[in-house]
Amino acid sequence: MMARVSPLRSPRAGLEPWEPWVACAVLVALLAGTFARASEIEDPSCGWMEIPLRANTVVYRLPHGFLRAGSDSAVVADSTWHRGVDYTIDRLRGEIRLLGEPMPTQTLRVHACWLLAPPPLELQRMRYRAPNEAAADTVAVDPPGAGATRQGCAPWGSTTRTALS
Repeated sequence: MMARVSPLRSPRAGLEPWEPWVACAVLVALLAGTFARASEIEDPSCGWMEIPLRANTVVYRLPHGFLRAGSDSAVVADSTWHRGVDYTIDRLRGEIRLLGEPMPTQTLRVHACWLLAPPPLELQRMRYRAPNEAAADTVAVDPPGAGATRQGCAPWGSTTRTALS
């Protein structure tokens, strides 16, 4: 006599028919959590810079220069400042200029993106020197056949041989 199989029960080792679907749903949830954490990684060239405000000081030097255009935002005591209204920024040198009087007990938080390896700000210009002003780049070399010898070397065509010890 053949055993009867219930339509709700799987013939394999007691697994319910919905259990593989639950395992797949759990796997998808775990992978979605992994992808969500991967999207939370922040750009290493962007970040927050905190500057304590001082009385009678309106220009502050930021820790980074070469800031990306449009990437800056400033926050003081949970209020967002607007570029051109509350502050201006020199993106090349990384200086922020406040357009109003600062409150000395507050901290200015600036978020911006910058170059990770910026070039130097002070470059020395190359000056053109005419050929007669230029210093010799190489050591003067005797023309071939001048007969100049170096110690231990014989000139071309010489039959003198030195013994090597």
